[in-house]
Amino acid sequence: MNAMTQDGYVTADGRQIGPVVMELRNITLRFGGVTAIKDISFDIRQGEIRAIIGPNGAGKSSMLNIISGFYNPQEGQVIFKGQPRPAMKPIRSRAWASPAPSRTSRCSTACRSWTTS
Repeated sequence: MNAMTQDGYVTADGRQIGPVVMELRNITLRFGGVTAIKDISFDIRQGEIRAIIGPNGAGKSSMLNIISGFYNPQEGQVIFKGQPRPAMKPIRSRAWASPAPSRTSRCSTACRSWTTS
């Protein structure tokens, strides 16, 4: 890996990694008296591949739900493209993260060619 700058870096195999597109700062998520995630911080750069691994119950799905906007953390902040992501209801998380599917899009063959409307 070459020297990292604010604008990114080039990996040893020549891939260009760009600037930070998402930051998670001091994320804590609780369900009642159970703390699922406590004080987690990391960033994701354009072109990076990141993995969230751990045993059952470690908070992997909860972290992905925070990243997608489905869950809102009790503490911490999600920054997307330099802007704090607002707290939102689960129904809004899909609209915020991606455009609506096109009228001609099809799901996987497991759906038996179901077409969105």
